[in-house]
Amino acid sequence: MKISGVAIRPLDQALAFLEDEAAKILPKGYTIDYTGESRQLRTEGDRFLPAFLLAVVLIFLVLAAQFNSFRDPFVILAAPSRSACSARSW
Repeated sequence: MKISGVAIRPLDQALAFLEDEAAKILPKGYTIDYTGESRQLRTEGDRFLPAFLLAVVLIFLVLAAQFNSFRDPFVILAAPSRSACSARSW
C-alpha cells in the first residue's frame, strides 16, 4: 500500500505517528517498509552529525597545516558563526 499526500508536519514526526498507530493496529509480525524520502530519512538520518564533525576536524587539520598553528584555525572556524549571530542582532 502506498500512502501519499500534502505534508502538514515534518516528515520525522509524521513517520513517528505512523509507526505508533501501526504498532497499535497491525498484528504482530507485520513490519513497515518505506520508500523514497522516508526510507532515506530512516536509514541515513542519524549519520549527518558524525559526518559533519569529521568534516570540521579535517578542515581544522588542513588549516592547522597551512598556518603552522593550532590557534588560527579556531579563529577562522569560529568567524562565520560569530558574524551570523551579529547579523541576526541587527
